[in-house]
Amino acid sequence: MTEKTDDKREIDLLYSAAVKYGKMLTIGYHIILGRKGKEYHIQLRFPYDSFFHLIGLQHLTDLTYPSKNKERIYKEIIGKNLTYETVSKSQYFEKFCVKERIEYLDYLESMLDSCELVFLINPKGYANYTRIKADFLFEHNFLLEESIILYLFLVRESYQ
Repeated sequence: MTEKTDDKREIDLLYSAAVKYGKMLTIGYHIILGRKGKEYHIQLRFPYDSFFHLIGLQHLTDLTYPSKNKERIYKEIIGKNLTYETVSKSQYFEKFCVKERIEYLDYLESMLDSCELVFLINPKGYANYTRIKADFLFEHNFLLEESIILYLFLVRESYQ
């Protein structure tokens, strides 16, 4: 599926999301959270390989990617060699809401910059409603045409 631009050319949704994510490659966040007298420091960055997971491409196991290297896959998308049309043919595309993940990725930066972001820091507390193993869960309620709750799961890369 593609979106139309003013000059009637079609833009690939996957490519568009990759371009927007590319702007995040140089952005980092240092987030300090506190709970029950304990302080948590989160260094959040956006490497190439996270794009692959944020939009759910890991779930499309029936597709053959040009490489196992997630950075190369990102660059294949930027080079328009891997398209939305291709990934949307996966039998798992709808099951894992890949279209929605691609579309909502556009809100990632505004979600993180918002003062209305809820940080959940107790994995046992949210294990009741997700099987995703994460150290932190960020939740944001967007009021678009309807209320949409977006989640960002964070897994620690290294323990200090």
